[in-house]
Amino acid sequence: MLVTGIAGSPFSHSRSRVLVEQILARFKDAGCRTELVVVGDIPGDALLSRSGAPELQNALDNIAAAAVVVVGTPVYKATYAGALKTLFDNFPQRFLAGKVAIPVATGGTSNHMLAVDHTLRPLMANEGAVSIARGVYAVDAEFTEGEPSAEVRERLNSAVIESLALAKGLMSLSSDTATTATLPSPW
Repeated sequence: MLVTGIAGSPFSHSRSRVLVEQILARFKDAGCRTELVVVGDIPGDALLSRSGAPELQNALDNIAAAAVVVVGTPVYKATYAGALKTLFDNFPQRFLAGKVAIPVATGGTSNHMLAVDHTLRPLMANEGAVSIARGVYAVDAEFTEGEPSAEVRERLNSAVIESLALAKGLMSLSSDTATTATLPSPW
């Protein structure tokens, strides 16, 4: 199973990237293949559709191939980073359909913790992703020398366990054509 992490900060190094990398390490320990997409490393002109770039195409290919997508972002002005939104603007309609998503966000204070549910989760749902029940939000005070606290690491572990169970359930449903043929259409 491929798990692709998206570090949605406009900067190459950020606390949200640390959380995404830690989640990917846990997936790797569980036997999954992992890839990391760093939005801050993709040329801006490519993100804005002004030019092509292999970094953007590689990012889209890794996201398309994933069963689980970890979407991490710092919270700016009560929402996800504009760089992350610009990457999502490059997705074809329903690009994340059939994928499990883990919303991950960091912020200066707990005042913006609802950004996970009110902005990040709808962004992923719009592309067809099935998000885990609880995302991960961490504040600056939960990091020491760039490393998340034990409480944050426990939330990361819970997110991995939940997403693995959800992804395995979705994969078994999609591989069983008899079952999927008898499910009623949501439309």
